[in-house]
Amino acid sequence: MVFLRISRWDASDESFPLLETLVMKKCTELEEIPLSFADIPSLKQIKLIGSCKESLVASAMKIKEEVEAIEGCDRLNLFKEQSDWGEF
Repeated sequence: MVFLRISRWDASDESFPLLETLVMKKCTELEEIPLSFADIPSLKQIKLIGSCKESLVASAMKIKEEVEAIEGCDRLNLFKEQSDWGEF
């Protein structure tokens, strides 16, 4: 998702049952990723690229913690890349 101009995102684990990588690029208004993403068994990584709110980063970390608590393993990787080059 690139340049989303939304602050709230409602989704469930059923919305993306086969999602492996979630990439959020320059989603400056988005407050958080829904915690239900922790329930997607195929999700392996979350990438946050460019400017984003600290609450969005915190929600990604909360999802990672939730996965570890539920499954007892570290299967979810988080990447935060500060890139202002304007490239897609």
